[in-house]
Amino acid sequence: MRNPYFVSRPYSCEFIEGERSAERLRRTGSNTGNLLFIHALKRVVRHERYSCGVKLNPSSVREQHDGLIVPAANWLKPNAALGKLAHLVESSKLPCVMVGLGAQATSYDRVPALDEGTVRLVRVIAERSHSISVRGQFSAEVLNHYGVKNVTVTGCPSMLWQVRAPVAVRRNGTDRPARVTVGTSRAGTTELIRTQTVRNRLSILLSAAAMKHGWDYVAQTEVHDIGVATSEISDAAGREQAAEYLRLAFQTSDDSAISDYLQRHLKVFFRIPDWLDYAVTRDFIFGTRLHGVIIGLIAGVPSLLLTHDTRTEEAAQWMGLPSVSATTVLQAKKLDLQRLYESIDLDSLNSRMQKYYAEFRRFFELNNVETNLVTT
Repeated sequence: MRNPYFVSRPYSCEFIEGERSAERLRRTGSNTGNLLFIHALKRVVRHERYSCGVKLNPSSVREQHDGLIVPAANWLKPNAALGKLAHLVESSKLPCVMVGLGAQATSYDRVPALDEGTVRLVRVIAERSHSISVRGQFSAEVLNHYGVKNVTVTGCPSMLWQVRAPVAVRRNGTDRPARVTVGTSRAGTTELIRTQTVRNRLSILLSAAAMKHGWDYVAQTEVHDIGVATSEISDAAGREQAAEYLRLAFQTSDDSAISDYLQRHLKVFFRIPDWLDYAVTRDFIFGTRLHGVIIGLIAGVPSLLLTHDTRTEEAAQWMGLPSVSATTVLQAKKLDLQRLYESIDLDSLNSRMQKYYAEFRRFFELNNVETNLVTT
């Protein structure tokens, strides 16, 4: 495969005059973390000219490209319906390689009930490739359950960002981090954020602590936070809806204090180079966002993932990412920043990154995909 078509959204969302941040966020797939693994694959996979899109014309793509690359996310979950994509991939009649597919569930005890269109998609791609790349062992088990056996556990491709060498992170000489950044995975509506899930409880704890201590907050999906930070919510009903949500998120009824905090400390990035330029200025990045933590590690900053579901747990385990379980943090009843910072094991991460890089290179070779990765 020398000139693949990328079945994905664009790898960056450039500014469009008059466009609000919420609209720009939707162009990322409503999560700026998507940009990282899409852009990483664009850098890794060789191609004659870059073309991408999720609404491809099968015959046109077949005339101009010799295969498909599908940068995947946590699609192995009940609410992902991918039948239309399955039809397009099937109609292309081209070899197809899916990279970084993940399952999402609250526990490992039950295999997610997948939409029949999603099952059809993974089966079609399995027939047209040597194997499907998944983020961890649980995702492999889910595919096996649905009859897909040619699976390779690779982890997420985002850590291939540097392309010519594995990621390596060193202590920055800071004993007590001062420039701290948090990212959380809060539920997106007032109704849902009230539910006492592990994810919500931890995200609220982190949000309140960030505001209390003046830490930066990187938003990836948080429409209400972004709207208040940018003063882009124009109608009174929208402002009240956002205020009600943010009172719960930050555990305070002081709307002015919330607005002031967000305008000073909220960051959102629509280009990965901009995100990395910011990350390199920090002492410590932590939270529940997988790609927010990976950005920190790529930038060479000690970073810690707080795992809260199968998706984050399996990725952290397979890739050797520094991590602590959400349950451990919640049971402590107090957020001990210094203890979290000191728990980071960079030696284990760096050792695992050598193997991760080599395993990914082998995966692409077996799928006949030409890359810019090198022999280490």
